[in-house]
Order: sequence, then C-alpha cells, then structure tokens
Amino acid sequence: MPWRPSDFDGAVVDHRIDPYRDRGAVVSDNGEPVMRVFVQVARERRLVAGRLWWRRWSEPQEFVILHML
Repeated sequence: MPWRPSDFDGAVVDHRIDPYRDRGAVVSDNGEPVMRVFVQVARERRLVAGRLWWRRWSEPQEFVILHML
C-alpha cells in the first residue's frame, strides 16, 4: 500500500467549476485593464487517521487556486 494514494484515483469532478477550469481572464475597470487572473484547479486528499502502514485517507477533493497579477 502506498504511503499516500494518488489524488486521481476515485476523484469526483466538481462540475460547478468546469466553466472556469484552467482559464485566464483580464479584469478591467472602465475599459482599462486592471488585473490578470488565472484559475487553476487541483486535487488533494487529507490524512484522516493512522500512522505508518495503517493510514486512512479522505476522498479526493478539488479546490481552486486563484493566481492574480
């Protein structure tokens, strides 16, 4: 058994963020570009219980990382 399972095994895709997944945009104020935004979606599992070989992991969850420039 691996120390940490893959984040992609059994992952449930959150369809609410599908329109924004890995997309970029320019935010403007009255036609003037103010900021560039990139939406990155990542997955993670959390350690629920245990140590060494008897670890239990949560189901993989997606979360959004918002990069602003």
